[in-house]
Amino acid sequence: MKKLLSLVIALTGVAAVSFSQITVIRPLCENRVNPVGLDNTTPRFSWQLSSPQRNIQQTAYEIVVEMISSGKKTTVYS
Repeated sequence: MKKLLSLVIALTGVAAVSFSQITVIRPLCENRVNPVGLDNTTPRFSWQLSSPQRNIQQTAYEIVVEMISSGKKTTVYS
């Protein structure tokens, strides 16, 4: 049975001008999109922010890793 490791990155506390639209683009884990079978116990996560406004800075983040097996989501790391 194959297991799919899904990475969901939720950013909280982003300092921005009121109600600006900030989105996460190009989320990666160990420089891969949706990696399967990681051997590293402390994987590196990275992403880029996209916003129509300039000089937006990220001040905090939360990473949630879920495993999807047989259509059921299980949180692996939060």
